[in-house]
Amino acid sequence: MVVKDVVNYLEKFGPGGSEEILLFGDIRQEVRGIAVCWMPTLEVISKAASMGCNLIICHENLTFPYNFYIFGQHLEKTLAWKANMERIKLLAVNNMSVIRAHAKLDKAYNIDWFREAMELKTVEDQNSRGSIVAIQETTLKELALHIKEKIGLNCIRVTGPMDARIRKVGIAVGGLGISVNMGFLQRLVDESVDVILTGEADEESLRFAEDSGVCFIETSHIVCESIGLAKFAEDLKRDFPDVKVEMVYAGIPWRYI
Repeated sequence: MVVKDVVNYLEKFGPGGSEEILLFGDIRQEVRGIAVCWMPTLEVISKAASMGCNLIICHENLTFPYNFYIFGQHLEKTLAWKANMERIKLLAVNNMSVIRAHAKLDKAYNIDWFREAMELKTVEDQNSRGSIVAIQETTLKELALHIKEKIGLNCIRVTGPMDARIRKVGIAVGGLGISVNMGFLQRLVDESVDVILTGEADEESLRFAEDSGVCFIETSHIVCESIGLAKFAEDLKRDFPDVKVEMVYAGIPWRYI
């Protein structure tokens, strides 16, 4: 099996776009092992190489800055940035290839498996995509503590009155909670959700929610999406039984003190 075979395999999850491409390496390269990850950090690349994986399927981008509106046009200006240079050097030294699968895996895995992990006491789905769900009434505090336990984090970020009554949850998986996706957040507000549950938010989004009268629960972008990515890795193992497949976690780099 070569890298192109994996590219073709990913087509079953829908048509590709500017974010669904071979980012680095040789499409004709023989695949010895596949590492699935959220982002190909230096730690992830090193771990993948030590595991005997020479192909990485990542969800988030290989290089910085992250701006998919100009994707494919910025690398010549930022290749000398230390983070970009170190990642590319490490890939080259280990003769590795990198495929990015973003929207494909969000639709096929991340949205549904994030919801599953939360174990929300769902009354009904409010739309076909499952981004809005009605749940058994609870308080913001009770819901936040429940999610914190299910996601396995020491802390999560919450805005809004802790005794606010929560009946309708708007789910903004991964980075849909950041301000560049404000239009999506406004659509949740228009549906009268009581809380927005997301992976990642910035301060502008939190201020937006506060002034819109909506609570906010932020988990973690990487933790939120790694749930679905781990399931994707399991399915890869099933579909490619003769190839090593590993889920490689990047970890959380920040601490609260």
